[in-house]
Amino acid sequence: MSWVYSNLVLIGWVCGLILVVSLIYRWYQQPQIQTKQRIPWFDPPPEKLVYEQLVSKHSSSPSSASSSTQADDPVTTKQLAAALVRRAIADVRILSQMSQERNSLHALVKSGAIGEDMWESFLAAEHDMQDELQEVLDEADTFKAGWSSTILAEAQQICQQQMHKAADVALKAQMMELEAGRKEREQVEAAEREAERMERLKELLDDEDKEKARGAKMRAGKARK
Repeated sequence: MSWVYSNLVLIGWVCGLILVVSLIYRWYQQPQIQTKQRIPWFDPPPEKLVYEQLVSKHSSSPSSASSSTQADDPVTTKQLAAALVRRAIADVRILSQMSQERNSLHALVKSGAIGEDMWESFLAAEHDMQDELQEVLDEADTFKAGWSSTILAEAQQICQQQMHKAADVALKAQMMELEAGRKEREQVEAAEREAERMERLKELLDDEDKEKARGAKMRAGKARK
């Protein structure tokens, strides 16, 4: 009887130990999981914060851009609408970048190069961006009915124009750099040619002086004879 009791005590002790170890493991793992969940895939665009600050400044309700103050103040409405467009442009840039990263990231996950947690983080970021876009669309309709159907297309067009402008500026800067390099090479080559010309001229003058000296020496020898 005591043997059975001892075994039961031992089993209970082992089960209790396993439970404690399990709780300790979960306790250590949970902060790590929470930390991973807090790490965003991208930083929120500053344009969103600027828009929300403007709305909070000009509206009694920070969550809505529509107010009687805006309706009576065209300047305020124009400022808020422009801020919303800039917010939409920033969102379009992020979506474009994520679209470029998606296939590469998925291929890395399938190959085992990175873990599933990174892919899940990416999917969560996509979901957050969908919520962000919906907020932009909802805000757009508070300015003008139906604007939600065109604001993203407008933002995409402006974004493309900005990209083309940036590419043109970069190309012009590159061309100016190449032109400056070409002129510098031409100046160096011209200086080298001038140095070679002066060297040849010096050699000719030296040869001429030697000939004159030799002629004078020959004439002096003949005169002595």
